[in-house]
Amino acid sequence: MYLGDGVSVAIVARMNSSRLPGKCILPLADDECSLSIVHASAGLLVPDEQIHVLTTTDSSDDPIKSFCDDRKINCFRGHREYVLDRLYDYFLYHDTHTIIYWGADCPLMDENLYRGAYKLFKQKNLHYLSNYDPPTYPEGYDINIISKECLMGCYTSALTPSQRINPFLSALLNPKKWKIGNIENSKNLSNHHWSLDFAEDLKFVRAIVKSLHEHNLRPSIENIFYILNMDEKLKNLDLNLQRPIQKNGFLNSPNIIDEIQADINFLKSKKLMSDKITNKKIDIEISKLQTIIGV
Repeated sequence: MYLGDGVSVAIVARMNSSRLPGKCILPLADDECSLSIVHASAGLLVPDEQIHVLTTTDSSDDPIKSFCDDRKINCFRGHREYVLDRLYDYFLYHDTHTIIYWGADCPLMDENLYRGAYKLFKQKNLHYLSNYDPPTYPEGYDINIISKECLMGCYTSALTPSQRINPFLSALLNPKKWKIGNIENSKNLSNHHWSLDFAEDLKFVRAIVKSLHEHNLRPSIENIFYILNMDEKLKNLDLNLQRPIQKNGFLNSPNIIDEIQADINFLKSKKLMSDKITNKKIDIEISKLQTIIGV
């Protein structure tokens, strides 16, 4: 059963990953890649016309556009670096009130998790729902659902580069303005790494996808553990990919911390050219960012 009108799935994809270039269209199993698997899973939530792959206007992402064109998948192209701007432009061109944000590097994600998350999103009348604080799901099981109102507000109020790169940072910085929720698993599995981020992830994800197909199983936490418990080699691969449990899934990346520190320096430089009212806003923003990274 589909989630309903006005709900869109935005599959965010790009080729130019420094750690695993072209990861979203690398072959996995049975002529499938991560992008095709994610698109098929999203198709169980909403009709195809409500699914769009969001990539960039950069020529390096032309293969993603070609991939989508060949398979008659909707593709929307936007800002090269600022994902928030890409989502904002997408909202302007499409009649939707809610976006489910799905990374193209998360082929093992269970669409039923998004089904339950959207139900919670509606029941609690939330502006933004994630599973980052605290994280309890495996990496690669990222949940992001945002309302049009919240995303438009984030776009308007974003003061720094990283708030445009990381589209939900502005919402997380303003919990008094936006009604924010977090969905948690019954067991903390956040040490498991089930996404395509690094070269060593590719072998694991390929093996899991192949085994899921062989056993005619959908991606889910239960089914992946079922496979791991049957295959000692895969179980060891999973063990080798595991990470320490984090307190906050959004802030577990050194890159994000570096970006926030760069934001602080960026805002300090803006104070030299701004009026008193603007400087007051900048000081408030700097204080928020310093609190996040513990400065």
